Formats: sequence, C-alpha cells, structure tokens
Amino acid sequence: MEGAGLKPQGLARATHRTSGAVTQWLNGSTKTLKADTASMLEAATGYRAGWIVTGRGSKAAVTPRFNPTQSLSAEAALIASEFDKVSADRRFALLASLTQLIAAAQLETAQKTKPPPSGS
Repeated sequence: MEGAGLKPQGLARATHRTSGAVTQWLNGSTKTLKADTASMLEAATGYRAGWIVTGRGSKAAVTPRFNPTQSLSAEAALIASEFDKVSADRRFALLASLTQLIAAAQLETAQKTKPPPSGS
C-alpha cells in the first residue's frame, strides 16, 4: 500500500477504519477483508480489490479514461469543481464515499425496476 503514496493514517481516513485496523492489514495479522473495505482500498490506492484480498492477478485497477470531448452535466461539473478544492489526502476518502453512494443508488434503481415475481 505504501507504493500508492498513502501512509497508514491516509488509508484509515480513506476507508473509515481505525489506524489500528490498517496496521493489522499491513502487518498481515488480518487474514480477511470485507468487500466494502477492499473496494474503498481500491478507490484509495488504485490497486484492484481482488489483488488486495488475494494477492493474485493484476495489481493495477482499470480506471475509466476521461474523454475531454464528452461534456459534463452542470451537476457533474459542479461536483468536479468542488472536488478539486479538497486536499489530496481527503480526496481518497471522498471518492470512496461517493463510490459507495453511487453503488447504493444503482442497486436501489435496479430493485425498483425489477419486475414483480410471477403469480403476484
């Protein structure tokens, strides 16, 4: 994780976990990670959650490339503008939180659009 340029305190902030928990991850005394923790670590470090958990496969996460020819909505532009004002060490935590909120919203949308069970 040090290769990602984050110190244990930065990882703790980015994952909303204690510095003690981070120390246990780094020294190997923690043998498993929850999926949400691995996901937040991926967002914070750029290392794939699968690699973080298993140590296998590609280390680097695939990040979508920004296409500057695509226009942003007014809302997205505002979020980007505000994001740029946040200090670099807090951006990781903010990005991890946004990722969780977006995933929850997508799940909620999928559940609302799911057809009712047959026989209802």
